[in-house]
Parts: sequence; C-alpha cells; structure tokens
Amino acid sequence: MIFQNPTYLWGFLALTIPLAIHFLNRGEVKVIKVGSIKLLKEYETARTKNIRLNEYVLLALRLLALTLVVLLMAQPQITHNPSNTPLTFLIEPSLATHDMLKSLRDKIPDGADLKLLSDGFPEIEEGTDINMGKPNYWQLMQDMEKIPTDSIVIFAKGLIESVKGMRPKTTINSNWILVDDLASVDKPIVAFVDKDKYQLITQVSDERVTSFKVLPPAAMGDNLKTIGGDSLRLVSQEKSRVVPIVQRDTIKVAIMFEKAFEKESHYFEAACKAILRYSEWPSSIYRLEAQANLDLSDTNVLIWLAHNEGPKFEGVQISYDLDEVANKLLKPTAVKGKYHLTERLGLNAIEDGRLVSELEDILNLDFKVEEIANFDDIRLLPKAELIPVYIADARNQFKKEVKDVPDWLWFLLVPVLVTERLLAKHRKQ
Repeated sequence: MIFQNPTYLWGFLALTIPLAIHFLNRGEVKVIKVGSIKLLKEYETARTKNIRLNEYVLLALRLLALTLVVLLMAQPQITHNPSNTPLTFLIEPSLATHDMLKSLRDKIPDGADLKLLSDGFPEIEEGTDINMGKPNYWQLMQDMEKIPTDSIVIFAKGLIESVKGMRPKTTINSNWILVDDLASVDKPIVAFVDKDKYQLITQVSDERVTSFKVLPPAAMGDNLKTIGGDSLRLVSQEKSRVVPIVQRDTIKVAIMFEKAFEKESHYFEAACKAILRYSEWPSSIYRLEAQANLDLSDTNVLIWLAHNEGPKFEGVQISYDLDEVANKLLKPTAVKGKYHLTERLGLNAIEDGRLVSELEDILNLDFKVEEIANFDDIRLLPKAELIPVYIADARNQFKKEVKDVPDWLWFLLVPVLVTERLLAKHRKQ
C-alpha cells in the first residue's frame, strides 16, 4: 500500500486524545455515604459491567473514526502486479497491409497480442480501420507503459516526421524493427501562376533528404489544363496529376524613414529585394521619407523607421522600438502582423543573416503552399536515434497497477460515526 499524501499520517497522533480522556475520566469517583448496600450490591455489579462495556465500545469507535479520517486525508492506494501478456506486437497502421506483416498474423505465438501502433493500441482484427494517420512514436512510447505485457516488438517505418518532442525514458523492454517500404518521390506539388505563366514546384525525396525544384511546365513534357481556375492537370503518357495553383499577386513594400534611419532603410530595401527576387515573387518596393497622410491602401508591408508612432495599417507592419534585452532583431508584438525593430542596424546584422532570415519568416511567402500542397516526407531516422532511453531498475514500480481505497473508507466511516452517536446518547440516558 502507498499513500498519495503521506504527510497526513502524522494525524495518527490524534489517537492519543480519546485515550487520554478515557483514562483521566476513570479517576473521577464520587463517594456517597449510605446506611446499607446489602440490597444494592448485586444490581450495582451488573450495571457497572454494562457501563464499562459501553465505555470500551465508545472508545474503540472513536479511535476507529479518527483512523478512518486520517486515512481518507492520506489517500491510500493498493498496488499489485497485473497478469501480463508475455509478448505484444505493435504495427504501424500504414504497415498493416504489408506482405511480411500479413504473414505475421498467422505465425503469432500463443498468448501474444497483435495491436496497432496508434492511440489506444487497438487490436488488429478483420475490419479494423487502419487509416489513422502517422503516429507520434515517442508519445506512444510513453503510453506503452500502460500495456500489461512483459515485452514489446514494434514494427515501424521510422519516419522523421513521426518523431516529436524530447526522447522519452521508458521501463518497457521493447525491440524496434524498421520496415522500409517507401519508394523515392519525384512529383509536382504546386503550380505558381504569374500573368498566365506557370511555374511548377516539384518535390524530390528519399530516405535521406527532401528537396524541391522549380521547373517550367515545358520541361516536364506534359500537356497542361486548368481545372476551375484553382488546379492544374498535368497529362503525360504514363499518368495524369492534379496540382493546386497559387496566384502570385504582386507584393508591395513601403519603407518610410526619418533622416536618422536612412541607413536602415537601405538595409531593409536590399533584404526585401534579395528575398523576393530569390523566391521569384512579383514585387514592388519603394522608399520615401516618413509621411503621416500617405495612402497605403494597396500596400502589403509597411516598414516604419522613425521615432514617432507610425500610421494605422492593416497589413504587416515593422516599426522601430529599442529593446536591449530582446532576443530577436524583429520581435513580434501582441498584435498579429505587427513587429518591432529592436536595435539600430549595422553590418553585423547583415553579415550574420539575422535581418534576411527574420524578414523572410515575416513575409511568409510559402504560407499558401504549406496549406494546400501535398508533401510526402519519407526521410527515415536511424534506429539508434529512434529508440527511447531504457530505465531497467524502475520497471517494477511503473508496471504495478494502482487502485484507490478512499471510496471504501467512506462506507466504513459513516456507519461508525452513526453508531458512536447512538451509543453516546444511550450512555447519557
């Protein structure tokens, strides 16, 4: 038995209170002088025995009530070792139809379990839904502590994108078997459109690296056909593909500055040009001295380099606000799309790439691609980097089942208190 709040066990010292009261009251004897006790002797003996018995029962009930109250506050739990399955096989859902693992179902030893590597670890049976998405290996590894088994064999692909968070510590005796059934990927994922000119982005991925290429459609030798204005069909002799279209609207960037910030304005202009030209995104960038009444209705990004507060602007806005303890050059504010330049710019901010890197994140030119493109990241993690940290000496502690006791204590406490009150009332009478 263990206790969630063992500090309350000091409450057992309260058991000395009813004991002390009981023994102190025994010394209070009232002497009454009478002429003869010949006729009262037998009656007194019987009544004295009943009174003493009543006192002892009341004392026992009060001690029991205090004991139950202390235990309720300490919250005891009963632990016991569950009956474990000797071996459990866990299979990643996308591998459930793999030929090698299909044969495993017929060869599974007696007493072993076959489950899916997904939330809840459902049993694999006929009709089981295996379209459960990609598992989070390390999160599921922590949940495996709850499986009543002595050993686990895990069949998984070992995808990098299925590893999230910190490497877990576990008491589970597990063996990871990585099954590589993924073919390399080389496919178009999205098309950019700029003035009726198409540009395809293709993904090239294998177990080691994922990269992207920018190709003109003619380079693929496909016939093009738009579908509803938001998709592009690529028809070849082998097969056809449908990829989403992203319209590349011109991004307009306004850099407004005071004379004291003219150097910073040139740095921002150069950074914006580098980012937009590299991404081949149509853009319009202009610099001018800070003006309060300028029409910015068709501007997407405003960079306000001045000591005074900038104009109200609905798009992305960067303004100067010195912050010597900030850990970023362009610090996001509490308002979405608003950022502060936290220091004056110098060559160090350009050379270390902070300005370009953080400005690129703010412009977020790929946000539409991330929302609509279908990526297939098939990079794999080596087995040595996938397996969790095994803690052998703590295994028994975590494998015990725990059951709360307080519910049963309440059923005992209530009748004890009722009985004690009835006996105390009877004693007074």
